[in-house]
Amino acid sequence: MQKKQDLVKAVRKSLVDGKYRPSEKKVLEFVDVTLESIMNYFKDKRRLVLHLSEFGTFRVRTRHSRIGYDPESNLKVRIPAYRAISFIPVKKAFREIIES
Repeated sequence: MQKKQDLVKAVRKSLVDGKYRPSEKKVLEFVDVTLESIMNYFKDKRRLVLHLSEFGTFRVRTRHSRIGYDPESNLKVRIPAYRAISFIPVKKAFREIIES
């Protein structure tokens, strides 16, 4: 599993060229703002889909309430409805990365 710091290092490495060398702190700010923007996008309850071309789609899914079982006592437990984020990657882009 990769940590955020590993992502920051990878982004910084891909940005470094002859003239532009961003500091790790600036790249960390960029990564934080990007991730925060994605999360803030869904604060508006009406926004259910965020499509990033050539990357994938984030989608809000509603999980309906259901009956589950407590594994310790084997009693029925009501699991309340909730909203969850799912991610569907662009198949072509991720398949090329995985297969290479």
